[in-house]
Amino acid sequence: MKQVRSIGKNKKGFATIEVLIAFVILILCIGAVIMVVFGNQSVAIDNETNNEAIMKAQKMLEDARAEAKEDFNITEIVANPADFFPSSLDVLTISECAKKLTSEVTWGNPFRPLEIVFSTIVTNLDTVALLSYCDPISPGDWDEPEPYGDISPSVIDGQGTGVAVAYINGIRYAFLTTDASNPVQDNFYVIDTTTSPEVIDASDIYSIKVEDGLEGIATAKIDGNYYAFVVTDHDDAGQLQVVDISVPTSPTLIPTASTTIPNVTPGESAPPLSIFYYNEKIYIGTEYLAFGDPGFNHEFHVFDVSNPSSLPWPRWETSIDIDRNVNDIFVKGDTAYLATGQGSSPYTPLQVVDLPTESVVNSFSTGINKPGTAVFVLGDTLYFGTESGASGDDFYIFDINDLDPELSANSLDGSTTEVGDIFVQGQYAFIGLQGAGAQDTFQVWNIGDPEVPERVDTVCPSGFPLELNGLVFIENYIMASFRSYTPFRIIYNDATSCP
Repeated sequence: MKQVRSIGKNKKGFATIEVLIAFVILILCIGAVIMVVFGNQSVAIDNETNNEAIMKAQKMLEDARAEAKEDFNITEIVANPADFFPSSLDVLTISECAKKLTSEVTWGNPFRPLEIVFSTIVTNLDTVALLSYCDPISPGDWDEPEPYGDISPSVIDGQGTGVAVAYINGIRYAFLTTDASNPVQDNFYVIDTTTSPEVIDASDIYSIKVEDGLEGIATAKIDGNYYAFVVTDHDDAGQLQVVDISVPTSPTLIPTASTTIPNVTPGESAPPLSIFYYNEKIYIGTEYLAFGDPGFNHEFHVFDVSNPSSLPWPRWETSIDIDRNVNDIFVKGDTAYLATGQGSSPYTPLQVVDLPTESVVNSFSTGINKPGTAVFVLGDTLYFGTESGASGDDFYIFDINDLDPELSANSLDGSTTEVGDIFVQGQYAFIGLQGAGAQDTFQVWNIGDPEVPERVDTVCPSGFPLELNGLVFIENYIMASFRSYTPFRIIYNDATSCP
């Protein structure tokens, strides 16, 4: 039988298939090459865009730093929102001497949004020199504040009446005044809080006896030395006393600096209620004094403390008639902000004094008779505390350029309380209350939006000592004084759960 073989025809079919396969491989290779080329172009464009965005964000930050050097009152700026690179500059006022500048540049599309963010902190050394203390550190999270262990009453006698801080020779000190229960006991304390803030040992505390009835304290560095200015309710001893704290482990009362508030009608007293240091001057507020002869019985006094070697020192400079209790003082520039209480009508618990003209230029009334008890100013915002009163509101926030109306009015506790003190650092207002329960004595409010402040802290069941009347922020700690027999505590933010 004859076999038919089609070898040639089969070879021709194989060749066609090989050509087709070769074309497919060639197309795939060309496609890969094109994809690589396009990919390289995309990477190059991305790199160029990224570099341009980085340079834009850096320039914004450099311009802001230069502007802050010329004018430290720099505020938030939004630039080119409709540009290919929408950009903004956010300014967070940390303290009177420090601001955090954050520049942000965004680009891309909704499916691939991109951004560059830079931030830096700028400080103003000129402002530091004006204040008793200024902390440039931005606070961390403060959602779980806790106090470290207390100090035995055998170490610190009496109830706390005021607290201040200072950095001296690289060591962080707290200074506490007390209303000693025993008249022979010390009532001025220096506390080293650097070595071990968790546990304050008796060896970390140094003390002396000043006059009885200490009611407040302010610290300052003048001519290279450190001083603590304290007020006492003893008229015959001099309501203003000065302690040299240049060697904190050996505080020394300066007898020649004892100063009596002048121009008070004989037979009347002028018990101090508040004290504040600013730009080489001490400001003292007293209880309301009934009307006297012209120039007499004023409640707000100014002392020049610029030259300790020139007697008399402190040197009384002037006084202003407020006609009310001056419960708290904050001075900034040429303006004094006073939290005032009982006195003559009308009832204005917040008064603004122009120091050059020695006159009240603005005021705020809550509409009901409740005294102002605490005031703090940061940037262009004023924070004000009162007794709670019938309305329940006791924490107010204002634009200092327009007190009417307030930006917000808030209730801290809802019971019969009063604000003992306010300290604002960065985005937080730290508030101490008197008359509140252990869960509400110390509060932290986020005031990033002053029109809608929000309490952010969760206090552990153990709570805090009662009657918090003084607090200062330093290095993410709060140094606090309490008008109780637990007179001093260091408060910190506990990142762990409640004990």
